[in-house]
Amino acid sequence: MKIKKSTIKLGKQGAKLRMDISNEIQLEESHDFARLDLLAHTFDQIFECETTIKKEGIFIKDRFEQSRENPALKTQRDLKVVFCRILRELNLDVSTGKESRIPSLY
Repeated sequence: MKIKKSTIKLGKQGAKLRMDISNEIQLEESHDFARLDLLAHTFDQIFECETTIKKEGIFIKDRFEQSRENPALKTQRDLKVVFCRILRELNLDVSTGKESRIPSLY
């Protein structure tokens, strides 16, 4: 199937990721292209958070001059979870070959 153009404006990292994945796997359904666009957009947002954290630091001062965690860290963590879930939905996650958890007794 022909690679569809992204429906979301992507940054440099997201566009590269989208192109790399499009070249490696065969996407059949239109909803898979939408997921790929979301994956690339999420990747861009993760890099945006990383840039903010590098600029402002891991901890920032609040209005009372108390040190607290940069809100971009929580956003970045949340985006990484979303990124991994979309990878799994596209069947792009790395399989370990066998179950990584200890089998349950029941």
